[in-house]
Amino acid sequence: MNRRRFKGMALVILMIGAALISGCKSKPAEEEALTLKMESGEKLAFRKVEQGGEAASATLKFVVTPDAKGYLFQSPDLTLQARIKESKIKIYGPDGKLRLKIKKEDDKIKILRSEEDPSAWSIRFKMENSSYKVKQGETEIGKAKFYADRKVIKVKDSSGKVLARMSSDKPRSAAAVALLTDLKGEERLVLYALLLLREL
Repeated sequence: MNRRRFKGMALVILMIGAALISGCKSKPAEEEALTLKMESGEKLAFRKVEQGGEAASATLKFVVTPDAKGYLFQSPDLTLQARIKESKIKIYGPDGKLRLKIKKEDDKIKILRSEEDPSAWSIRFKMENSSYKVKQGETEIGKAKFYADRKVIKVKDSSGKVLARMSSDKPRSAAAVALLTDLKGEERLVLYALLLLREL
């Protein structure tokens, strides 16, 4: 009887030990980064974390943290601030100058490089073909179309040339930044991250 008890207790101890080891190994899965892959080889990536996120390109990485006015984008050599007020987000450089302004208007997102930018970009969602149409001023420059069967977004210029791809489970306006080629690298990365972070 004692032997049976001993064997039973040993088996219970072994099972508890195995469960503890298994529990130590399994960590909560981190949210996968959403990556925009350009045909040029450039990549923009953003991953949400519990407080803010991480944004990265080949040459730059920002840690994104919330602050009293919006978000700080910090790297070892550069800090940008995104200030949020109602339907507007303004991005400022370390010198306090306005870099970008994001304005949400119904089904359209406007991207301006000054308070009143005559050649601002607009990103408008088209429900009928699950795509974002992009204009600069009054000129259409391309679109970012979501293909539900393949779970991918393709970004094409106005001639139909593919500029970028992004794996996704839904349409995302952030993919359209591939068409905003006039922006500086850090501005495009911050814009990409904010469109994903704020789900615009």
